Amino acid sequence: MPDSSLIYRMNRSPRGIAVIINNKTFLESSGQHLSPREGTDVDRDALKKLFQKLQFKVEIHNNITKREIRHITAKFASADHSNYDAFVYTILTHGEEGLVYGTDGTISVTDVTSKFKSNASLAGKPKIFFFQACQGMKVGKKFIVQ
Repeated sequence: MPDSSLIYRMNRSPRGIAVIINNKTFLESSGQHLSPREGTDVDRDALKKLFQKLQFKVEIHNNITKREIRHITAKFASADHSNYDAFVYTILTHGEEGLVYGTDGTISVTDVTSKFKSNASLAGKPKIFFFQACQGMKVGKKFIVQ
C-alpha cells in the first residue's frame, strides 16, 4: 500500500480547472506571422477531451495576445481554488528559450508560473504547467519515463 502522505487527493468533481491557450496564427508584430502552427487544433482538442475525462473543468482560449495571457494568468492565479484538487495550465504556441509567444510577441515562462506561488487555495495541490513550444534552436534532451 503506498504511503498516503505521498498521494495527492483527487476525489472532487470537478477535480480542478484546466486552462488551454492555443495560438495558431500570429500578428506581424510577433515576427511569427508567416509560421502558423498547423495541427495545433488537434492537440487542443485532444487535451480538452483528456482533461474532461479526468473530470477537469476546461477553459479554452484561441489566438490570444501576450496581454491576454497575462490577464488569464492573473485571473486564475488570484482565483479561489478551494473546491478543487488541482490546477492545469497549458500553452500551445511558438517559443524561444524561456519565452512563449502571444499572437503579438513574447512573454516569459517565469512570468506565467511565478504568479501562482502566492495563492493559498493552491497550497499543497498539484499545479501542472504544459508548454508546447520550441525553446530555441538547440536539440532538446530526451527523457524516458519508466
